[in-house]
Amino acid sequence: MVRLTDVPDHSGSSSDSDAGHYSTDYDSDAESEFSVTDESFIDRLAALADVIPPHVRYSVSSKLASLGSLSKATAFFLGRAAWVLSTTALVMVAPLVYEMEKETHIEILEREQRMREQSTQQLMGGQPGAPGAVVPGAAASPAAVGGIVPPGF
Repeated sequence: MVRLTDVPDHSGSSSDSDAGHYSTDYDSDAESEFSVTDESFIDRLAALADVIPPHVRYSVSSKLASLGSLSKATAFFLGRAAWVLSTTALVMVAPLVYEMEKETHIEILEREQRMREQSTQQLMGGQPGAPGAVVPGAAASPAAVGGIVPPGF
């Protein structure tokens, strides 16, 4: 059996208020070097090396390495696929879009030309000498009807 005895402190700093009072201060000289706030995450992981068996550490390490290589290969493949798709779209779709814009522009110009001709006909309509005015009883020329006019006629 263990017997505990109280040893008085004779450091010379005792006073009457300290009599019968024992210090429960945990910040002694031995533990003042260790502070939880100063401990980093890496320090905690390094301390786990003693707790985790070597075969488990090797297994986790190899699985993490294979996961890293798989993610690197996947990122490489996705980068290449994105490059192929974007350049294909640029080469194949850009000329199509250009031609569609050009066709739309031509249609707009033709519509404006028809609107100008219609407004000119409405303004000049009914006057016998006006261009595009139809004289009643006059035979329409083949060029006006849309036929072919041979040279010299």
